[in-house]
Amino acid sequence: MNEEHKKTARPDFVSSAVICLASVVIFVLSLAMPKYEEWGLYATPSLAPMVFSITLFLCGSMMLVRSIIAKGYRISFSKEKTMTFLRSRILKHFLVALGFVLIYYVFFGVLHFVLISAVYLFLNIFFYRSTTWWKALILSVVYTGTIWYCFNYLFLIPLP
Repeated sequence: MNEEHKKTARPDFVSSAVICLASVVIFVLSLAMPKYEEWGLYATPSLAPMVFSITLFLCGSMMLVRSIIAKGYRISFSKEKTMTFLRSRILKHFLVALGFVLIYYVFFGVLHFVLISAVYLFLNIFFYRSTTWWKALILSVVYTGTIWYCFNYLFLIPLP
């Protein structure tokens, strides 16, 4: 086991446990989705979430096994470590990304798909400083417009 993996074994242990739990929840929720048996398995709306959740569970399980081998389950808490984590850049980025997803969720279906998706993509590109603001704006509008057009007119799958 390399030294880099030993340094990340504890965070990997926690992350993999959360990933495995989330994938199980997604799988169970996908079982509750409506079934259109007359269309066949390929047209069942729950097929994609089920496949993704199984894949996510397998990846989380592999990460969990690696972290257990590296003794990542030996987790200790202290006020100093907690405060360092709460002030960390990683937590800030996670909370901002989660906020963007929640805003997208709230306005999805209320605003047009191209508008809300372009804003979501622009905010992500701009916040993480991938490029200048005007390039981010052009990229987000062009990509979401292209996706919307392809789904609605080429694939004949209407988006909200």
